[in-house]
Amino acid sequence: MKRFVLPALLVASVLLAAPAPAAAGPGAKIWNQDSSDHGFHLDLHAGFSWWGRGFAGGVRFNIPLVKKGFLSGHNDAFYLSFGVDTYVVRWRDYDGDCGRGYCWDYGLGLGFPVVAHWEFYLFQKFSVFAEAGANIFLHPGVLRGRRGDDFVEDPGHWVVAAAGVRWKFGRSASFIARLGLPYAAVGISFEF
Repeated sequence: MKRFVLPALLVASVLLAAPAPAAAGPGAKIWNQDSSDHGFHLDLHAGFSWWGRGFAGGVRFNIPLVKKGFLSGHNDAFYLSFGVDTYVVRWRDYDGDCGRGYCWDYGLGLGFPVVAHWEFYLFQKFSVFAEAGANIFLHPGVLRGRRGDDFVEDPGHWVVAAAGVRWKFGRSASFIARLGLPYAAVGISFEF
């Protein structure tokens, strides 16, 4: 549990330091059905992986499947999100030359997340979202051609479950932050 405290505090600090959404003025979309801007998003993100205590970063493609969402009278949208993540994480190398049966090592892994992403637009420039899905994960040992039983035993990198915020600071650019599995990350999102 202690290993989650520092990354959680970092993410909370970033979220608290972000400017508050502007007060609602004329034309602000507060829980209405106007979904004209719920289009394709490209997210670039980087952060900390819980599994293996290392770096995680990548790209997500968010394709709107239900632009007006599932809640009648509310401003929400449902996306299919998929992408590629890179990890530099700690893992047990069972073929290492340390004489104990295994060695701890850092290595490069790849993940291919496919998730359902449900976003709620609270204000014209601020939204919150939740996502859940699967992560096809290539463990560092697999990429090095070595045995690594950890990548089968630990489900934390096979599951994607996160909550996040999006703050639109430009015409088509947004700040985005996620907290969940398998990582916590911040990044930039572009709308097309």
